[in-house]
This record gives sequence, C-alpha cells and structure tokens, in this order.
Amino acid sequence: MLCDESWIPDPPDKHVIQCNYSVSTSAVSKWSRAYVVMLNPGGGNDRIVVLVRSRGSRFIEKWESSKRLANFRVTTMPHQHPMYHNDRIYAYQDVYEVAGMLQELELRLGHTAS
Repeated sequence: MLCDESWIPDPPDKHVIQCNYSVSTSAVSKWSRAYVVMLNPGGGNDRIVVLVRSRGSRFIEKWESSKRLANFRVTTMPHQHPMYHNDRIYAYQDVYEVAGMLQELELRLGHTAS
C-alpha cells in the first residue's frame, strides 16, 4: 500500500530582508537583488553581509558597504523558492524591526532606489 503524504503540512514561509545594489561593482550589476545574511555585530551596520548573484551567475556572500545598497524590504519566501533551503539566508525573528533599522540607515545615508 502506498503511503498518502498529502496530510504532511508545507513548511512555513520565511521572512527575509532583500535589498538592491544602488551602484555597480566589479562583481555585481547595479540593481541586483541581494539578501541580507548578517548585520554588523558591532551594531554600526555601515557594512553588512549580503548574498547576491554575481556577474558570473554564482551566488556570492560578501561584506558590503551599506552606502552601495538601497531599497531594504521584508520579503516572504515560500518553501517552493529555490533559495528557501539556503542556510546562508537568515530568517530573522523580528524581521520588520531589522528592516526598519536598515531603512532608517538608508535615509540617513540619503539615497533610495529610484
């Protein structure tokens, strides 16, 4: 007898923080979408760790100046998303608080994605 697995619930969606590059770099195109991996443990958040697709189509993890990033936002990542099981993308407990803090930083730096 075949096992009916239809009763198994879907994994919960992740709430992650995305942003865009406001400038191009040698590794990343302008407006590339990046996922926030880790904030600066010192609390300054002038540099944060992001996971971004490089010009060579690989996902790279790099420390980036927040002056190069814009349009911080909370994004829901369903379990069907290809990056859902990537352990480098951190699902923050209070993602809205972190995103708000990064948006305030963006305003202080005086740039937005447009």
